[in-house]
Amino acid sequence: MKRITAVIVLLSLAALIAIPATLAGKETGKKGQKDKEKKEKKGDPVLFLLNTNEPSSGGGYITIISDAAGTTFIPIFIGSAEGQAIDKAVARDRPERPLTHDLIASLITELGGDVKSLTISDLKDNTYIGTLTIQQGKKKHQIDCRPSDGLAIALRMGADIKVAEKVITQAGMTQQQMIQQGYPVKTKSGSGTKSF
Repeated sequence: MKRITAVIVLLSLAALIAIPATLAGKETGKKGQKDKEKKEKKGDPVLFLLNTNEPSSGGGYITIISDAAGTTFIPIFIGSAEGQAIDKAVARDRPERPLTHDLIASLITELGGDVKSLTISDLKDNTYIGTLTIQQGKKKHQIDCRPSDGLAIALRMGADIKVAEKVITQAGMTQQQMIQQGYPVKTKSGSGTKSF
């Protein structure tokens, strides 16, 4: 009985010590979030999320990204191989032997790099232009890429997906516009992909 009481007392003390530390961490996290928000300036790329990635009737894939609020969508038509690579990244499906995007992610990691973001920075002649930002120690590398490949790599490495404001202005659509044009988009409730 004395041992049980001692264990309960020790657990209670541990909880009392851990609670302020946890709360302090949460406050720091909030402060860090506010600092991050302050750093984002007008004209900075906007954070986007993968909304939909599914085969299209034309043989490739239709990949749709949306802003965090789910109010602006950008459709991107990509090849089958890249679409499947994105599917595998989302499902966290690791093949027995590395495929191309797995190999690239492994190379970046083994060489001391970390993919920070994919930025879709431009739209020229109906072609999206992307840049992978890779941090390697104190060096930051900006690597030109196709957004489809960039998405497959960024999703594997937990990197941000960003879109330049000029691209949002050129290609961004509302959910209603997406529905009118027949694009598959996830509903705001997040209840899965619905084709409209």
